[in-house]
Amino acid sequence: MQPLKLSCADHEGGGAVKFQQWDGAKWVVVTDWIKSDRALLRVSPALRRTYEQADCVLGIAPYVQDHLRGLRLRRFEVLSETALDALPDLLDRSGRTGEVRLLHVGRLVRTKGARDTIRALDLMRGLPVRLDVVGDGYDRPACEALVAELGLTDRVRFAGRLSRAEVDDYYRRADVFVFPSYREPGGNVAFEAMGHGLPLVVCDRGGPGAVVDDTCGIAVPAVGPEQLAQDVAAAVSELVKDRERRLALGAGARRRVEAIGLWSSKVDRVGELYEELRAGPAAG
Repeated sequence: MQPLKLSCADHEGGGAVKFQQWDGAKWVVVTDWIKSDRALLRVSPALRRTYEQADCVLGIAPYVQDHLRGLRLRRFEVLSETALDALPDLLDRSGRTGEVRLLHVGRLVRTKGARDTIRALDLMRGLPVRLDVVGDGYDRPACEALVAELGLTDRVRFAGRLSRAEVDDYYRRADVFVFPSYREPGGNVAFEAMGHGLPLVVCDRGGPGAVVDDTCGIAVPAVGPEQLAQDVAAAVSELVKDRERRLALGAGARRRVEAIGLWSSKVDRVGELYEELRAGPAAG
């Protein structure tokens, strides 16, 4: 068995494409995708050949394949670039009473959807919910100003940037994970929330939209700020009002991340793909 050989070509603008060759099988691993990547693909015959000569192209989510339409790919597989090392201890939330705790974890940049989550909270005035926002970033002042403007200071808490152990404590205290990021290539926080048995409300785009299905959460469209806030509010309201569904989706999240979101299962899957490509196409 020959060792894995790896060379990388970073796209100008921040996207990344990795080219790998192992025992005669060629791979392209697409780790992100932005507009400049598409432009480079149009003007670079060498880059197009990299994709078309690969025996397999790995994309972090199905949307990558959409961006590669027009190329003659031999094979495309989805394999997220994020995962969990292990599942945290299982937590029983069935005996909880009182207000429902919502949680948003991530850098506070506009595209992560914290502002949209706050606006959604404003639309749920009659429900017993509060929101914890974990993370920091340039959009935090705007988020804090929005909370003050909407009169939500008693229902929203900004925890800032925390240690790993402190973030895990917030996951354990939460009841619903709300992460309407509308430009999220991978989104490891979705896997983290699923590992802690939380139902999720996400956008039906990028990595979270690919991993969250109807067994573990609700994926909403992202067309505009007003629509997004309304749809997030409707989805969260469903979970707040229907305790049994909330618990069922939380259990489903735990099962789904165990099946698709652990590094051990991803290593096994890559091994299977290597062997399939090494063996060549099946006779038919």
